[in-house]
Amino acid sequence: MPDKSGLLDVELRLRARQEIEKGRLPGSTALSLWGGRGSGQACTVCGDPIQADQVEYEIADACGGEVFRFHLPCHAAWQFECAGASNGSLTQ
Repeated sequence: MPDKSGLLDVELRLRARQEIEKGRLPGSTALSLWGGRGSGQACTVCGDPIQADQVEYEIADACGGEVFRFHLPCHAAWQFECAGASNGSLTQ
């Protein structure tokens, strides 16, 4: 993913943080996580499709039932920002 879009970790974290702040992503990590071959659907953080030759991470929001899909670096960025949000402040 990052090699195709050129996004750096800090940019992914910023995007994840913005999605959390806008309420488009949960602010806490999911209890269940599934991984598998990419489905071609868009990543929730970067918006790029998750190709069949990539691993797709998927979580379901326990409250709303919405499904979120991530590339590995995008999922890591979201988890990092969730950790910051749960401590009362999002990281810089």
